[in-house]
Amino acid sequence: MNNEIEFYIPNTLNIREILIKENKRERYIDSQIDKYHWFLDYIYKQSILNKKFVMGDFIPMNNAVMDKLLGSRYIYDIKHILPKHGIIECDGEYEEGVKSLGFRLTPEYQVMHYRRLKDSNSEFIKKLQSMNLITISKMDTITRYTYHQLNDLGIHVEEALKHVEEWYANNMLVENPVLVNKLKKQNKKRKKAEHKARKKGHDVQYLAFTYEQMLELMKDSYLYQIRCIDEKLWLPKRDDKGRRMHTYISNAWSELRQFIYIKSSPNIQLISLDCSNSQPYTFVKILLEYFKGVDLYTSPFTDIIDYIELVTAGKLYTFMCQKLGISDPKEIAEFKVDMFANVFYSKNEEGYHTKEAKAFRKYFPTVYQIVMQEKKTWYKSLSIKMQRVETSAVIDIALATLMDKYGKSVWFGSIHDSIICPSGYETEVRQLMLDAYTNVVGVSPHIKPAEKFNDVKVTPQITEEFDKIDSAALEEAERLYKVLLRSKLHDDCTAVESPKTSHKPNRNLKVINQGIPL
Repeated sequence: MNNEIEFYIPNTLNIREILIKENKRERYIDSQIDKYHWFLDYIYKQSILNKKFVMGDFIPMNNAVMDKLLGSRYIYDIKHILPKHGIIECDGEYEEGVKSLGFRLTPEYQVMHYRRLKDSNSEFIKKLQSMNLITISKMDTITRYTYHQLNDLGIHVEEALKHVEEWYANNMLVENPVLVNKLKKQNKKRKKAEHKARKKGHDVQYLAFTYEQMLELMKDSYLYQIRCIDEKLWLPKRDDKGRRMHTYISNAWSELRQFIYIKSSPNIQLISLDCSNSQPYTFVKILLEYFKGVDLYTSPFTDIIDYIELVTAGKLYTFMCQKLGISDPKEIAEFKVDMFANVFYSKNEEGYHTKEAKAFRKYFPTVYQIVMQEKKTWYKSLSIKMQRVETSAVIDIALATLMDKYGKSVWFGSIHDSIICPSGYETEVRQLMLDAYTNVVGVSPHIKPAEKFNDVKVTPQITEEFDKIDSAALEEAERLYKVLLRSKLHDDCTAVESPKTSHKPNRNLKVINQGIPL
């Protein structure tokens, strides 16, 4: 883990000059300036690393967390001095236990950021440097295991940087229709959010990015992600709600994965195994809980059976697209995102009238009623439940089993609904995932065919002494071959049969029979 303290600051901003204008004493500036840097750095990095946000979005800042890190007096200073000088603005949206106040850079400072190393060796900097060690010491077993596994990952930096530059040049030369559509959605989302804020009396400005600005921001994000992977700039973290594992691999642009390699075994091909229709599939556990003690095959709720059979076969999205006449691959990809967002993740009153929700409840009316019921009190509770189903299976059972069996002798990792493993372990990992998901959900999922995760770049060692054979290297290669492909333990594990499951659910039908209002 890289323990160097750095901050990314707008290149048009000098906090020291701002504090001098505020008549702050030199001692205050020297000891507290990096707290201002940290605050701005957090806003920026959340907008480029957290997939929920983009530059221009308000970033929630938990006051209790900041108070513990920065001190209440300095939080007060930051929240008053930076807005006073037009550097940041607040959305004014606060809901206790639900949403923290959000902050963002004003348009003037939504510019290129530059890397600035710590300004001093203050107590605050010492606290930041010690936080990583404290965080590691408090990790649960599987998170600490992930931390050690990630330390053995490298990235071919030059090739990755070149790929980003080529991507940027190509998309700048000819507008990418997928990105144009993405930009429209982002601008529409921000406009809607700020319209709601203004109705509540908050004077915030609507920010509409251009296509060129969006590309610049995406490029900055991808370049920083390469640094994160190469220099190990932050630690893996399990969130408190869905218990998902967040790492610089799970948060990174998927096209960067091809440049990943294992440092201790750089020529190993990594393989990814994913659960098909994973998010709709996790909802099956909730459905079955509603029908405890009921035989669905003799019940009038045939759409429940249809839904379960489609998601366990990995064909829900295919079915929906066929019914709606969507055949273009790009439109299919967009529909999958929109359907999940508007059916499972949105507020009931916002998602109900969308075309995706209308289509979904046409074919799965009972399923939709239960979705509505689960989101009735707080719409985010459903997504949290579904994520917990996923992490229970993938992380707490499947990955934990691999950790217990192999320790750190073989590299394994996870990205939400998938497990990454070396080539040769696919059958064993697939069986583990089937067993784990079935154990948690109650029915067996569909695991997609194994896909290559990275592109192996074999670099042979060439010397002038061609007549000499490196026997040590040959012995090591033979040992690895036996470990990966020929071990009896591996053969025994991969010989396990697929579990036989049926969907015989259960729960009282009061909610279903009464119907669920908006």
